[in-house]
Amino acid sequence: MGVSCLGTIRAKLANFGRFGFSKDEILWLFGRSPFLMTLSIEKVQRNMTFILGTMKLEAKIILTYPFLLYVNLDTLLKPRVFLVRKIHDMGLILQITGPTLLRALKMTERRFLKDFVDCHQKDVADELMEFYIRTKEVKRLAESSKKCILRGFSF
Repeated sequence: MGVSCLGTIRAKLANFGRFGFSKDEILWLFGRSPFLMTLSIEKVQRNMTFILGTMKLEAKIILTYPFLLYVNLDTLLKPRVFLVRKIHDMGLILQITGPTLLRALKMTERRFLKDFVDCHQKDVADELMEFYIRTKEVKRLAESSKKCILRGFSF
């Protein structure tokens, strides 16, 4: 926090306030997970919007599971949540909800696929794997047009 300007810190605090957190909760969260201050306001907004809107979880879940703000939305969070929904919609034996879903988000890729895709019959597993790969390939609008040119030092 010492290297950020006061305006940036206030903006980041206000961003969490928009999602219904009190000042005490925000400061407790930053004390528990100080690297949240390094996240951009846009990343926090995108992840929180997905957590609240698509996953239908409460905002207070971040107090218990702050890693939800760290994970990449496009390559980890969305594909795994959508795959869990597809498994549920297909009526397969494995019913993933609540804490189990949050635990699945922390798994390595190999373990996640083993536990949630490869445990099914070959044809079902192939269909789930194809769906999972397609959802991982979907990028945000204008993501492909970003120009990231790194040449030496930034200063």
